[in-house]
Amino acid sequence: MVVMRILDRYFFSEVIGPFVLALTVIIILMISGVLFELSDLLISKRVPLSVILRLFSYQLPWATVEALPIAVLAAVLIVTGRLAAENELTIIRSVGVSLKRYLVPALIFALAISILSYYLSEEVLPQANHAFQNTVRRIVLKDASPEIEEDVFFRAGKEYFFYIGQVDPASLEMRQIMVYQLRQEGYPRLITAASGYIRDGSWHLTDGVMRDIGEDGFVSDEVKYSSLTLELGDGLEHFFANQKTTREMTRAELLENIHLFAESGVNLRPFIVDYHLKLASPLASLVFVLFCLPLALRFLRLPRYSRFLALAASVALTLSYYLLTPFCRSLGINGIIPAVLGAWLPVLFLGSVGTLLYTRLDSF
Repeated sequence: MVVMRILDRYFFSEVIGPFVLALTVIIILMISGVLFELSDLLISKRVPLSVILRLFSYQLPWATVEALPIAVLAAVLIVTGRLAAENELTIIRSVGVSLKRYLVPALIFALAISILSYYLSEEVLPQANHAFQNTVRRIVLKDASPEIEEDVFFRAGKEYFFYIGQVDPASLEMRQIMVYQLRQEGYPRLITAASGYIRDGSWHLTDGVMRDIGEDGFVSDEVKYSSLTLELGDGLEHFFANQKTTREMTRAELLENIHLFAESGVNLRPFIVDYHLKLASPLASLVFVLFCLPLALRFLRLPRYSRFLALAASVALTLSYYLLTPFCRSLGINGIIPAVLGAWLPVLFLGSVGTLLYTRLDSF
């Protein structure tokens, strides 16, 4: 037992350095692309340097979350490779420690990073993404050619929740509008409109239906209208500040909007897939180690050149996760596979294969 605690502490002390180094290098590489895009704003739109630096800081959480799984995998492989090269793994096994037991601190480390990734994804990343997008929207708004993103939810005031399906970028006319109105007395009201626009703080809707919801959850009153004006007192700039894509929402916010519009006829599959992705994606750190490290240990007995090729193939298989994830997301959004499976399939696949490899690790 004492030996195991010593080995665990030894592993953690060895893995921290490579992890921090790998994380720093990957973040720098990812941020370099962001700097290229921001430099265009600095030059072409004459955006102040202070604003550029603020936009840059908003992108750091995204780069960190994206870099964490690769950094964990790189660090664990570096430590394992060094232990194997210096015959320390052989010594560890000679004192009765199995390879499965050797993997335990690596899996604990990966799980801890997954928890950190989930925390950042929920508590930091949505706010940073929203702040970044709002800053960009204000910059574009000054040129009188704003971009209103389609398939977004946002809240106006205390009682209105909006969903905008389509937007004409030239005229700013909105289509496929759903409005969920909370009322102080009685049950909510659902307002749909074929099209609409904002002018002087008012929302002008056309060709729609207004439905009151009764106590039993069914429609108690339904009125068709050709035009309707909602006096919200919020101008176009306020609209930009409140619209949110799924990248700018926490899981709780996304789930709230899914429930609000569940009976409205809105295609919620993209939002359901992204809701589950927000939980599945942080597990990438854990499944990367669970999938790749048993394969790496399996190839340690091969000649050096063959070992390198096998290890490279293992890493390539692991990183295929980044190709599989958007593919499965697309399948889920388009209804080819269940929405939940569209989010979880890559994690389930790598995790299941990794678990099988882990259980058979000492039989290699």
